[in-house]
Amino acid sequence: MYCSNLKKILIIMILLIGNISFIHSDEDHQYKERFLQMIDSARELNNENKIEESISKYDEAITFAEKSGLNKILQKYYLEIANLCFDNLRNEKAISYYSKCLSITDKEKDNVILNCLNSLGAANIKIGEYEKAIAYLLEALQLIDTPKTQLHSKILNGLGVVHIKISDHETALRYLSSALALIPASEISSTKAYLLNNIGICYHNLDKNEKAADNYNRAIAIWRKIEDKKGLGMTYSNLSTIFKEAGNNQQAIEYLKKSLEYKKNEKSSESIIFSFLNLGEIYIQSENLEEAEFYLKQALLKAKKSDNLDLKKSAFLLMARFYEAQKNDEQALKQYKKYIEIKDSLLNKTISKQIRELQIKYNSEQQKQEIERFKLEQEKNRLIRTRLILIIILIILILLFYYYQFRTKKKTNQKLEKEINIKTADLMKTNIELEKEIAERKKMQAELIKSERLAAIGEMASIVAHEIRNPITALRSTAQFCENNFTSISENKMKKMMNIFTETTDRVGKILKDLLDYSKPEPKNFIVIDLVDLLKKNISMVEDKCQKNEIDICLNTNRANIKAKINVEQFNGAILNLLLNAIEAIEKKGKLQINLIEKKSKIILEIEDNGCGIDQKLLDKVFQPFFTTKSTGSGLGLAYVQKIVNFHNGEIRIFSKKNKGTKFQIILGGENE
Repeated sequence: MYCSNLKKILIIMILLIGNISFIHSDEDHQYKERFLQMIDSARELNNENKIEESISKYDEAITFAEKSGLNKILQKYYLEIANLCFDNLRNEKAISYYSKCLSITDKEKDNVILNCLNSLGAANIKIGEYEKAIAYLLEALQLIDTPKTQLHSKILNGLGVVHIKISDHETALRYLSSALALIPASEISSTKAYLLNNIGICYHNLDKNEKAADNYNRAIAIWRKIEDKKGLGMTYSNLSTIFKEAGNNQQAIEYLKKSLEYKKNEKSSESIIFSFLNLGEIYIQSENLEEAEFYLKQALLKAKKSDNLDLKKSAFLLMARFYEAQKNDEQALKQYKKYIEIKDSLLNKTISKQIRELQIKYNSEQQKQEIERFKLEQEKNRLIRTRLILIIILIILILLFYYYQFRTKKKTNQKLEKEINIKTADLMKTNIELEKEIAERKKMQAELIKSERLAAIGEMASIVAHEIRNPITALRSTAQFCENNFTSISENKMKKMMNIFTETTDRVGKILKDLLDYSKPEPKNFIVIDLVDLLKKNISMVEDKCQKNEIDICLNTNRANIKAKINVEQFNGAILNLLLNAIEAIEKKGKLQINLIEKKSKIILEIEDNGCGIDQKLLDKVFQPFFTTKSTGSGLGLAYVQKIVNFHNGEIRIFSKKNKGTKFQIILGGENE
């Protein structure tokens, strides 16, 4: 009964979630259909060349989409209307839509972001916002991950143009040259011609007229090949400026007339007015007032129809100069007055423009607030629907959880109880086995320690017995020889026999002394002493032996006094042992060097000889008790030295090469350690 009711509840909730999702999806679909119809209408108006109506329709469609929450699909359409506004000189509106497109574009879509930034730079150049233009173009330049593309070249060209506008012609030239370098030398395109034209402008402003003319001519050659009359008109106009400034008015006039010939079909009259004004100015300078009047009147006629007050201002100023040249002061005064009126008007217009921009900004803020309010309302409704769905899903999950718990709890408890019983039994059995094994191991360990001790005692007894038996055998043989030949033995022979007795007993005594020294307990009487003095005393003890064997012995220290806390008696014995070993290794004619260095909190003592050395294979054994390579050694000397060093919490090392020599290094703590 419980399971049946639970299934019915789950089915009802699933149907409810599906219904809510369907309603939400259907509503979004209707908004999208209406938005796309409005976009199609805007495109049709654009195709009919009704630009203002088309832009207005686009604005309406975008506002509707923003209010309807269709932000996810708007990127494409923001870019579409921005490009339309840019192409038709609606630069401020273009900037607004490019910025919106940039704000909603995913970071992964690098190409869209780069195009938006490049277009924002170009639009800001047109409205005179040069700092903003540079910021956008530099950001685009930093984001390029695939250099040497057409877009890369466009961005560099944009940076060149904006620096021309702010009269930083050297920087402009660097950017434009970099852009030109990205275009293949064999390419013939309008992009390349524009770059050459702009490079010519830079060289002209840098007073490098030969290079400017060269780039203008290269641009003209490309314009001719691609039959671009607009480009030819622009570049011929720029080229005329060089000759005008150089005083070659005839050549300047020729190029300006060519420029006008190519510009006559242009929709924009501003470029034509500029050429007329330049021709008028040149003819005034040449005192050809008839030609000057012809071109200036045409310029003035077209300027009056234009909205460009700067051109009107220039036209009235040149007309005033023309009448001055004719000595017609009355007309000159009229033209100057009109020039001043326009100049004042431009100032008022600038102020009005600033006021209008503030009003537009205010209206835009109001509109944004309305859109935000609408979005918040839409978001609120969506949030309510989402929360309802989440609550239903949560209830379903809770019911499923309890259903699962109800079915599995008893089974899980039984399984756990069984596993616990099995594990408990296993642990008890393992515990008993471990106790037995620990007891056995303790017994084996005690027996092993005992056997190791007995083995060590046996080995030592064997070695000592062997070492003492040889000299005793020699004593016995010598005694028997003396006994059997007592009457016939000579005095010299008797002295030799007595020497054998003395040497043999000395050897036995040395073995016993070394054994006693090695078995001495750890020293306790440690005092602070100067090691330099201690070493000098040891050197004096072996100095006669060194002289006898022709061995040079020297002591090197890095300080006059180096103190350490040691047991003087035993440490003295260790040093003497090492010195005697070194002398025996050298035998005749060699060098014995002692180095004592105090470094930080450590003392390093080195005893180095150039004697016979030790085979590398035997180095690991030299500190073992009873190991020796000498026929008369006990094998306890170096073991004793190591023991003394260890008692002093020090470290002893050996470095040796066969037939090269041996160095012992002892490292101790300072006087406070």
